[in-house]
Amino acid sequence: MSSSMVTSIMALSGHSESDISPHVSDQAQVSDQELESITYDSISDEGHGRLDKLVLESTLIKRLLSHNVLVLGKSLKAADRVDVLIAICSTAVGQGMFEVDEDKATKLLSKYPKLGELVDSAWVAGRGFIEIRRIKVLRVDELRGASNIQRQPGEVLYEASIKATEHSWNQTFVGRANVALKNLIVRHYKTIRKAYAPHCAIVQSTGTEKSKTVDEFSKHDFVIPVNLRKPRTGGFPPSDEQVYNFLETGQLMALSPNLARVRINTFMFALFEKCEQVIMAAIQTQGGNPKIWLRDNGAAWFREKMSEGQTIHAQGEYRMAFYDDVVKRAVELYDDANIALKARSPSAVTVKGTSPEPIRFRGPTDSSVVDQAKSLVSHWGFGDKEERIHAPALYLAFDEAHSLSRPNEIRDTTKLSPLSHLGSILRSCRQLPLFAIFLSTTGNITQFFLPKEDDNSVRLENGELVLIPPFCALGWDQCCSPYPSQQMNLFEVSSLSYKARLGRPLFASRYASGEGLQGLEREQLLDGIVEFAAQKLIRFDLDSWPTQLNLDQELACLSARLPIEFMSSTLTPSTRAEQDQVAHHMRICLSVDEAFCKLTTLIPSEPIVSEGACLLMNDDRVAFNAPAALSHVISGFSVHQGDRGELVALLAFTIARDKVVRHNQIRDGVFGVVPFLRALITVPSEPTTPHSKPADIFVDIMKIKPSVCKSPDDMDRPLEAAFADVNLHFNHFVKQQEQNGLDEKTILRVHCSMRSGDGRQWPGWGFIFMQAKNDENHTATVQPSLFDSMDSVAMGFLKPGEILKTPIIRIVFALASRTPSISYVSTQKRGNFTSYDIWIAGLNPDVLAVISKEDQAIWDVLLSASRGWKKIYQHDDPITVSLMKNMSPMVSQDPDFWPFRPQTARAD
Repeated sequence: MSSSMVTSIMALSGHSESDISPHVSDQAQVSDQELESITYDSISDEGHGRLDKLVLESTLIKRLLSHNVLVLGKSLKAADRVDVLIAICSTAVGQGMFEVDEDKATKLLSKYPKLGELVDSAWVAGRGFIEIRRIKVLRVDELRGASNIQRQPGEVLYEASIKATEHSWNQTFVGRANVALKNLIVRHYKTIRKAYAPHCAIVQSTGTEKSKTVDEFSKHDFVIPVNLRKPRTGGFPPSDEQVYNFLETGQLMALSPNLARVRINTFMFALFEKCEQVIMAAIQTQGGNPKIWLRDNGAAWFREKMSEGQTIHAQGEYRMAFYDDVVKRAVELYDDANIALKARSPSAVTVKGTSPEPIRFRGPTDSSVVDQAKSLVSHWGFGDKEERIHAPALYLAFDEAHSLSRPNEIRDTTKLSPLSHLGSILRSCRQLPLFAIFLSTTGNITQFFLPKEDDNSVRLENGELVLIPPFCALGWDQCCSPYPSQQMNLFEVSSLSYKARLGRPLFASRYASGEGLQGLEREQLLDGIVEFAAQKLIRFDLDSWPTQLNLDQELACLSARLPIEFMSSTLTPSTRAEQDQVAHHMRICLSVDEAFCKLTTLIPSEPIVSEGACLLMNDDRVAFNAPAALSHVISGFSVHQGDRGELVALLAFTIARDKVVRHNQIRDGVFGVVPFLRALITVPSEPTTPHSKPADIFVDIMKIKPSVCKSPDDMDRPLEAAFADVNLHFNHFVKQQEQNGLDEKTILRVHCSMRSGDGRQWPGWGFIFMQAKNDENHTATVQPSLFDSMDSVAMGFLKPGEILKTPIIRIVFALASRTPSISYVSTQKRGNFTSYDIWIAGLNPDVLAVISKEDQAIWDVLLSASRGWKKIYQHDDPITVSLMKNMSPMVSQDPDFWPFRPQTARAD
């Protein structure tokens, strides 16, 4: 087996197939030193041998060999090197290789002459292509960024992360996701006559306890677990490596449709057969009624046997032996079936809407997979559907099931994916009390279920058969610390230990496991939790920091801090980016519609992930320009850009916050309001001429007085003095769907508030309210009515008559104002709170300290992009613009939207 580890990951950093062009462009040839090999190889030596055989058996190479274009052991011509490289890559796509076509292969060989020499020498030597498969430039991300392991073998954090990962699995399951999953299955099971196939998928991003939910489920329901994770990639639970190798997608896709179907059938037959054998053996050791024991105790017994002894590196002894037997038996069946297929004429192509005849394997009864499945479930005392009670008796759980399907193949009805063949088997078993669950991080739901118009089933198209929608509702904040309102202050809820327990269970269980370690292991694991979150967010191993993030990674970082929403729509290639964010960048899939044509995703509040994003956005090792990144996201993805410039204002808040935290090296993220405002809003310089920056247009906000005062003592207190001891904390923003219900407990729990001194009671808390306007009607002239709309009582922060001790700040950004200004509401009135009301007009360095002159053009682009609905009325001709607005009456105050009103005549 290959056991060496990665020491340099730079060239493995998350490239997609479309990203291969930088490596294969027609640039000047580079030195051979750039053609590096990976030093960690997840493919075993046996796996390489199997892939070598597939290269020679691939359709392209077999044809060239048969026509003597290629001769084994003889040197290759330039064109032949292209063909051999294509075969090497295409047969190992499921093992981490890029799939290259003729054009890409030609460019690769042109850029890297040494690569052609290596291909030729491997072909002549006849010892296989292992060295070719280990070349970095041919490999996609090896998923070490998705691993739960940090650092390298021998380092303290490496060993600590292994212990924490394994211990996390043994922590008590929290939540109701297992119950909700059972409810979904039972609800559809009752109408199984119309079910397309007895299966559903759990589709969700990493760290949300998909596997643990099914494990909890298996304590009471009999589940046969199959883990199809790529071997030795640091995930947990570990891979069933024998099964992964037997069902490896690249291998199956290289087979003929008949052989691929046979191979899946042999595995399922052998799996049901082996499971029946172990059940019968266990029943013999039990007293009483075997069916009652199996129904009441069989699930827990089998779960314990299949999970005992598992580590992050491998499954336990029992489970490994179990699947050794399954695969050995499947190989025997496959070899027999292969011989039988060669002895007869090829089967006719299956006509749409029909099913192929069942494959029967030689034996005493010549049984099919369905026959063997029926024999297995009979031990529960249930026969066909009419005899069962309310739920399936037996479940199959395929973890990391997306490995059975390649996105580029799923719509090719002439060459079905392994998952399609498996679905056909399950569909044939739908009259049995049997159900399958597919687990996956992929957001590409068409890998599991095709939209109706694309499926190869007439009955599905006609509505006679229905699909069971994916299960996504795994819960959130299950492991959060209890909230004792009288015992916690802002510093405590802003601590790393508190933030790590909010959000998905991955970080909470890891932190809790780390607290159980000792010495340096404990210290390094807990201190490294933010870096771990950053690693998971961008799917990149931070042992080797990226110097620059790609567009998907920039989107992931910004989404973890700003409320960026996709415009979810019917599944098309343009929505693939949103699906990729679920699969690789921790975005949450909230739901998939029952037609399997639309998904809704979001980034929930998750402070520890926001801290990871902050680390990536501000670390000197990463070139991250936040306004430029947001501009890339708005122009490069189908996301809501906002109508009022709110994303622009929130980005300014975020940059100012990061500047203060980084400059003062603040670990817990609690900082003073005064430093924050200085980082956000420009402090005007002294005027050099009577006409430069007049004081009434560019005020120093530190000196302004409140516009609302709860007592006469507040009337002359400048902002700087009022907030001298007030602290603030936030690291991300969320978009509320309802505007009420934000009481003290809510604000404290999401820790986005201000604290005066050491006060812990509600009177010690204050707020910053912000309103963004991207409308030229809002100019440098202060409009007090806008501040009145930010009413603490009306917004649910205060009860009528309740007094707020700490002052508040209200800011209006008139972003589209052509005249820049920093002003405030200078009139004063009494109220049950004290408020400093600031008016910021324009978007440039004169008013916002976070804007540099070099980035001014980028901010202008952001502002233009966030004009939302107005963009649809843009045109070069003003008369056309007016007529376009006439066609949408009453949607705005502009007179052109009111064509039926009398207007002053104007010349055309």
